[in-house]
Amino acid sequence: MDIEEPLLSSPATTTTTSSSSSSADEIGINTAASTLTILARLTMLLTLVAISLWANHEASMNIDISIVNSAVGSRAGRRFDLNFVSNGKANRIVHHASRFVEQALYPEEAYPRKPISHIILHLASNDLDSVTSVSPGAGSGDYTIHLSPSLMSAADGDDALASEVHRAVARLRLWDAQRAAPSPLLEAIADYLAVAAGFFPQSSNKTCNVSSYWSAEFLQYCEGRRNGFIARLNRGMRERWSESTVDDALGSPVRQVYTAFHEPETGYVMESVNSTSSSAEVRQEAMRAKERRL
Repeated sequence: MDIEEPLLSSPATTTTTSSSSSSADEIGINTAASTLTILARLTMLLTLVAISLWANHEASMNIDISIVNSAVGSRAGRRFDLNFVSNGKANRIVHHASRFVEQALYPEEAYPRKPISHIILHLASNDLDSVTSVSPGAGSGDYTIHLSPSLMSAADGDDALASEVHRAVARLRLWDAQRAAPSPLLEAIADYLAVAAGFFPQSSNKTCNVSSYWSAEFLQYCEGRRNGFIARLNRGMRERWSESTVDDALGSPVRQVYTAFHEPETGYVMESVNSTSSSAEVRQEAMRAKERRL
């Protein structure tokens, strides 16, 4: 009787199946590798773009800061050196004030920045007519903040200097309509920005007459009526000035808004740094600035 050979799988068939499976695996591996490579390159590209944008943003905000003490040897001069110069605190105050004011006045690229390249913080040798003053320097973008030595005798010297420097930085960063904008308005905006940063207002105008209605309190009221009012007003003062500049930024006649502000039944009270009239970003930066001043 013939014995049949057992059926065995064809070597060729087995080899073909193994080869086909191996090829599919290799294709899958290569595809995955290609995908990972593409993702890695895309991630690297996006990272480089982000770094570039961040670097350009930081470069646009870089400012040279110099400290000058003309009261050396006096009590005020010694206190200034000890409390603000030797520890780098004066530089930090100017830098943080500049960052905060920029964020408030130029929230987007559509708000042209006033070019500032160098700020000199100068303690004068004698008391000035005002606690601080601002003057342009010899070069374009150079400004000097003059401090009166009397500022060093304040009981809360650190906060007093930080508050005044903040207002001075705001004044030099504001557009002034080719020096045609009213000084009381510019001072009020500077005061408003100091209040937004957590400092006390210099004055209230609830008792002022209509001819001098600019104050931080009224400007905060306007900001509360239309968010972004201060930034739009500053942008409007870049090249020209008229009362309509304020009307346009506010979206209403400013005199009507002032009348509403003065109505006794409004019960308006100027709010602190946590006021909703300021943007969330500005309020957060204000809180960080206060922590850094400590």
